[in-house]
Amino acid sequence: MPNTIFAIDPGLNGAYAVWGEDGKIQEVGDLPRFSKHLNGAMLAKIIAVANPLFCVIEQVGARPGQGVSSTFNFGCAYGVCIGTFMALDMPFDTVTPGTWKREMGIGKDKERARQKAVQLHPEAAEFLGRKLDHNRAEAILLAHYWSRRKMPVEEV
Repeated sequence: MPNTIFAIDPGLNGAYAVWGEDGKIQEVGDLPRFSKHLNGAMLAKIIAVANPLFCVIEQVGARPGQGVSSTFNFGCAYGVCIGTFMALDMPFDTVTPGTWKREMGIGKDKERARQKAVQLHPEAAEFLGRKLDHNRAEAILLAHYWSRRKMPVEEV
């Protein structure tokens, strides 16, 4: 299915979602890890199988009150995702959390993200059964946001 969006909510506990051309979520999963690192090789395989038309990732930065070590680890995971897109020669863009979350009406409420994702995409409900699945929900909502606002249009 070549006409898809691959969306990532980054971080070591991050997640991805694959938006199909039919407007439904085709796949949802946690970002692959190897020990305390994001597994870029496995992520590349997941992206290659999805064969997306476009990739989008939440543009992250340091958060107030976040420790130096966790900020560094978060940034490393974000960098692995960007590097993987580049290594696969995948077109991609970033969007700030404030931009897409405001548009989707969820703010910073993680539980609201889960509820909204199930509401908009009942086909993905099986992936969102636990409270800690909020990263999966955010990946789904990021894909939804991107498909409605930013998806590139093919030239005729």
